[in-house]
Amino acid sequence: MLQVGACVFAILILGKCAFQRGIELLARLVEVLGCGLVAGYGPSRDGRRPQYDWFFAGDGLVAVNALVNTRDFDQAKAELSFIAKYQDAHTGMIWHEISQSADPADWAIKYPYMFVHVDISFQYLTVVERYVSASGDTQFLQQHWPGIARAYRYCGSLIDAEDGLPRIPSTKEGGDEQDKMTDDPGLAASWVEASAAFARLARLDRHPQEAEEATRLSEKARSAAARRYWDEARNSWIDGYNAAGRANSRQGDGGVALVAAHILDQRRSNALLDQLATSGFETDWGTRGVAASSPEWNPASYSKGSVSPVGTARVASEFWSNHRPFTAFPIWSGLLPWGTLDSMGHMHELLAGDFYHQQVESVPEQTWSSAALLSSAVEGLLGLERDADTNGFKFSPHLPANWGSISVRNVKVPGGNMGMTLARVRNGLELEIENSGSPVDLLWAPEIPLGAHLSGAELNDKPIHSLREEHAQDTHATLNFKAPHGKSRCLVRYEGGVLLSVSDAAPLLGEPSQRIKITAVAYKPTSLVVDADVSRDAPNSTIELRTNQKVLKLRGAKLSLLSDGAYELLVDPAGNPGPAAGEYRHTEIVVDFAAR
Repeated sequence: MLQVGACVFAILILGKCAFQRGIELLARLVEVLGCGLVAGYGPSRDGRRPQYDWFFAGDGLVAVNALVNTRDFDQAKAELSFIAKYQDAHTGMIWHEISQSADPADWAIKYPYMFVHVDISFQYLTVVERYVSASGDTQFLQQHWPGIARAYRYCGSLIDAEDGLPRIPSTKEGGDEQDKMTDDPGLAASWVEASAAFARLARLDRHPQEAEEATRLSEKARSAAARRYWDEARNSWIDGYNAAGRANSRQGDGGVALVAAHILDQRRSNALLDQLATSGFETDWGTRGVAASSPEWNPASYSKGSVSPVGTARVASEFWSNHRPFTAFPIWSGLLPWGTLDSMGHMHELLAGDFYHQQVESVPEQTWSSAALLSSAVEGLLGLERDADTNGFKFSPHLPANWGSISVRNVKVPGGNMGMTLARVRNGLELEIENSGSPVDLLWAPEIPLGAHLSGAELNDKPIHSLREEHAQDTHATLNFKAPHGKSRCLVRYEGGVLLSVSDAAPLLGEPSQRIKITAVAYKPTSLVVDADVSRDAPNSTIELRTNQKVLKLRGAKLSLLSDGAYELLVDPAGNPGPAAGEYRHTEIVVDFAAR
């Protein structure tokens, strides 16, 4: 991830004197502002300042989440301290942006940009709690407790007394700068998470009454949000309410926040994810902010049709969290080619929603784009998280069907670092661990083929207990053990089941979306049903199927053998057509197997 000092800006060198003056200004900025993460880099267009080479607290919080995920606690602490430094001491509100070309006092008083977004204060509480829990840095908590409590009280000042959900004052904005809303599901979900996070922080810092109150408010908001932001008649989410109290149902991707905050029950969560999985939202390069079927969709619009890496990464993470890996990985991997559109490794702010190219207002590097991709990889693809209660780790990887192995290095553990390499072996998965620190409690819960049955597990050649965890669209093995100092090896064996994958070839610049979209999967011992959206302009839409079961019959596609246990399903977009959705059609593929 790009990590940049806050004091970097463009110096126009017109000679030795100008250069010297630039250095003096740079030193002055360090002295006045301090160091933090800049939001990104983009050109100055139409007389505008070079874009995002200044400070946004919201961008910084997204970056802190990535820093915590990579265990870079020093950088995370420094950024959180920088954000806290400019908190409004009177209201407790966390700032939105700070210019590098104005005195901070003037910027806060003379201009309306610093304290405008109410959503940042909610996010601040959640990210601070995640940092403290992951790092164990209770000293930071104690030092910043007064500011944390003020931020919580500011959030509380926005809560409607009747339903317990936040409202956006008419003089402020929420996360959506284009549509003026009084409230939306993203802000409500942020309050559910922020108040629960504050409760955990309050317990850590020995404030039991505040913890009890925050827990109560979080649960009240959770219940109210489930009612306010779901339309039973449409079986879909509500995107927010305007000043007149009218519901907005524009089909935006913000509803995924309701799933992330565990606000919706399983039925509603599944209905929401089913809609997000379709070609109306999904392109070959990520998730549209507004579905192509919406009357408000505009593929060239900054907010109503473009594809954001932050939104895409969040959607992919939720598909993984909800055990739908065959949908999650193609969404996430669609972001990888973004790193070649400009300077290698840099992530654009936005791409267009109809063809693969940069959105006209996008900047070529926005730090939160890179950070979101990284966080989704750690949280979703790897399923790697620290257990704050046991000081151990959970490693729940979703190894894509066409990947043979994956490695993780430099995982900080007490007294050293831990590295792990996961590899496919015949009828099993093997985990090699190298731990230079103290023994660590490890919960290893890898995804195995959907519907597979466990046939045994061993740690360093000795039998170990394992459990099978079955979900509607994926299956996991679960093993608890202590990873000793030095090298160790764990093996889990399984039988049967299926794995699926689709091509992850990058689109060419200017191409429309054409890749097949797996929207849902259902498996029984003798049959597999795959729901998918298929492009009518892509005659070679294929799904790779890996299984050791004998295929008896196939409907909705043609079957060809690639190698032992690997098949290609060639889907005919004109065959078995479902409802039309733009240039895509929905289809169902059924594979019948011989009974085991």
